[in-house]
Amino acid sequence: MIIQNSLRQVVRTPVRTSLFVTLLVAVTAFLAIGINLHLSAALSIAEADEAFTTIGTISFRDLDNSDLNLPDIMNYDYTPIVGSKYVRLLDRRIMLAGVADVTTVFDDVSVAPSRIGVSNSVIEFTPLEFTVDGKTAVQLLRVPHSYRGYFKEGKVITLVAGGGEGEAYQLQPGKKYITSGYESFQGKNCSVYPLLSQALLQHSGFLGEEDSFASIMEITSEDFWESEDGLLWAHLVEILQTSVQTLNVYTTNDLATMRIFNQGKALIASGRPFTQAEYDTGAKVCIINAATAKHNGLQVGDRISLAISEQPLIFTGVGSMAEDFPDVAASRESYEIIGLYTIIENMGAAYGLHEDTVFVPQRSVSIQPDNITVAGTDNVYSVRGDSEGISEVFLPGWENFVSFRLVNGSVEAFKEEMAQRGLSGLNFAYYDQGYSKISGALSGMKETAAILTAICAAAGLGIGLLFALLFVGRQQRSIAIMYSLGAGRKKALAFLMFSVLLVAGIAVAVGGFTGHILSDVIAETAYTRNIENMGADTSYSGVSGEDSGVGFHVVSPPGHQAPLAAAAAILAVSLIPSSIFAARVLKAEPMQVLTSKEE
Repeated sequence: MIIQNSLRQVVRTPVRTSLFVTLLVAVTAFLAIGINLHLSAALSIAEADEAFTTIGTISFRDLDNSDLNLPDIMNYDYTPIVGSKYVRLLDRRIMLAGVADVTTVFDDVSVAPSRIGVSNSVIEFTPLEFTVDGKTAVQLLRVPHSYRGYFKEGKVITLVAGGGEGEAYQLQPGKKYITSGYESFQGKNCSVYPLLSQALLQHSGFLGEEDSFASIMEITSEDFWESEDGLLWAHLVEILQTSVQTLNVYTTNDLATMRIFNQGKALIASGRPFTQAEYDTGAKVCIINAATAKHNGLQVGDRISLAISEQPLIFTGVGSMAEDFPDVAASRESYEIIGLYTIIENMGAAYGLHEDTVFVPQRSVSIQPDNITVAGTDNVYSVRGDSEGISEVFLPGWENFVSFRLVNGSVEAFKEEMAQRGLSGLNFAYYDQGYSKISGALSGMKETAAILTAICAAAGLGIGLLFALLFVGRQQRSIAIMYSLGAGRKKALAFLMFSVLLVAGIAVAVGGFTGHILSDVIAETAYTRNIENMGADTSYSGVSGEDSGVGFHVVSPPGHQAPLAAAAAILAVSLIPSSIFAARVLKAEPMQVLTSKEE
């Protein structure tokens, strides 16, 4: 009976009922959308904090200025940076030389200026009776060292003086000679650079600075390699072989703060990055270049052995590694390959990498940043390298040696703090992978959600009050009829509340479902629009730098949360006022209701 009466009451006023159903559906749907936007923005900001890394990098102004020389740079006091509440970790990387049981071959020697002479080979040969294009033709008798393996015993090649194209050597056919030269044209030619072998031996300490060494030497006896000159050639072979097997070893406490990785220009293509536990314990693990791994038939899980220098590579010519490691095999330690990285786009001398670079946890080696003593070191040549490029060590950009991890969104506050510190000689740059743009867009979305939610809440309250007034407060006549038929207060209350539930329940159910369907689309649209608006702000790039291309999408909360919350809220603001009006109507005596008129 109650259900039938309630349905009749609802159907009896179709216009009023339809209007309230429409209003309640709309306000419920928009409230669900607002709540979903708010939850989505909050979850997305938390997700972005985990997904993005904000870093700061340091470059040193005026490296040739005596006010900031090489010892100052190596021993710079970073305490103000480390002590900042916005800095999570500062990573001072060291570049060491590591002689490995793998080979590294360069297509372009200019990418590794510290490896002067690395592309040279040592060959024993005998001149032939003819020339090729004016170049001396020789036959290889023995190949103590071939850079690329192109030189083979018995092969006929041409021999020319480096820098003197077409110039032939005056050698006697039938005699045996030894020389060191650059392989070219896939081993068809050997270019001999005068004084290069001499300079390598002098730089490595095997030859006195005042001593000379012939670039082409005649072999006059069978025991040549036991002679004084033969031992020098053996040292030269050792230098060249060591150079080919020497990797640039970066020690690090936080690889993710290196700009090339932060910006997505280099990626760990297979395997995994270092774990914090591996950093903390100095585990014997490494990450190497995928091309180097492929060249040597290596993959994730394999091991390589490294004999690592006792001083930074920037102070040690690769050629002298043979002197540093008289017994390389005994100095090697085994490292497990846990990851292979690929260079997508190199970033030049300052921030780029060479394919011979391997990364290891800093604590896995004995040398630490605080152990480097370079007091009195002159930076004039060590930093820039001289024109000869043979006796001095080339230093890559300092920008790759120091970087730090910042709390996301703290760039401006940190910049202000460092400005007050007045750190001399330093330039800072900041890169957040686009976090500032994304967080700005999400914050804008959150503000929109707050406004929409507040408007819908206010509208819902108003509609709920009006609904209670018209569906309950104006039901004296219906209640009077029920009383005249002998119904009590409980049945009358049930009639009123069921009518409210019937209309409001259907409306909030439809509104909640509609909001659920539209919420994710609207959230993604709002986020995309905000991102586009942020991208149009050109002044913004000074903070976030290049976006690394990290794909980020708004996070959707569980699908039931926003619709249920909205439906419950609208249902509450419908039921509570209705209950108040019902109590007001039903507190009157039946005779009062029967004799009263509806207001």
